[in-house]
Amino acid sequence: AAAEAKAAEDSLRRARNAAVAEKKRLDEEAAAAAAAKARAEEEARRKAEQEAWLKAHPPNYVVQRGDHLWGIAGMSKIYEASKFWPLIYDANRGQINDPDLIFPNQNLTIPREMSDGEMMDKLRKMWGEAAQGEDL
Repeated sequence: AAAEAKAAEDSLRRARNAAVAEKKRLDEEAAAAAAAKARAEEEARRKAEQEAWLKAHPPNYVVQRGDHLWGIAGMSKIYEASKFWPLIYDANRGQINDPDLIFPNQNLTIPREMSDGEMMDKLRKMWGEAAQGEDL
């Protein structure tokens, strides 16, 4: 009888340990699934933000009468900072010979692939070259 009780107790312990292990495995799977869902939701949110930003900040701009590079760069849908006009000039050298002369209906490329820091670095480099006598 004692041996049977011991065997039953051991069997119960093994079943309990198996149940605890299964619960732990299921909890880990649920946590991994929740983390994957959170990553997917974050990626979707970032993509939606990026798409909204790109829609609000187009990759090109069609020149209107009275526009100038300084003013275009300062527009909220462009850079919101007039000082970045040389970046527009540089990206459109094939169609702009003189940065003071742009014409209605010119379709200007607006560089978007640079971070703010990269834009500032490029701007400093361009201004440094201009200070040494090279054209902007």
